[in-house]
Amino acid sequence: MVVGKCNIYEFHFQLLIFCFCSSNARDCFCYLSNCITIHTRAMIKKYYDFWLVCDDNTCGRRTMQQAVRGFGCIVPSCHGRMKQEYDEAQLYTQLKYLESLFDVSRMKEKKNLSEEG
Repeated sequence: MVVGKCNIYEFHFQLLIFCFCSSNARDCFCYLSNCITIHTRAMIKKYYDFWLVCDDNTCGRRTMQQAVRGFGCIVPSCHGRMKQEYDEAQLYTQLKYLESLFDVSRMKEKKNLSEEG
């Protein structure tokens, strides 16, 4: 997934190259902060776009419109239910993952445990 100039799947590799090539830590921090912000905003936008997909494999309908009769698929021959493509659980998991990457207290605990053991 490419968000702006930050390719999220190659994020770690790009960060390492940028930070090693950069002359100061401030530029590295700014680049990292901008990429994380762009990625977070893209994931929140994806959640609030509220795309619905049919859970029936043969249907494959994808829409932003909800049916009047609830979450049932509006294709006549389909008996599937429309589910959110990117739901709150996925957004929460993504945000918690990003939070865990920069959790300083957790890193200190891991360092102390590895030094003791």
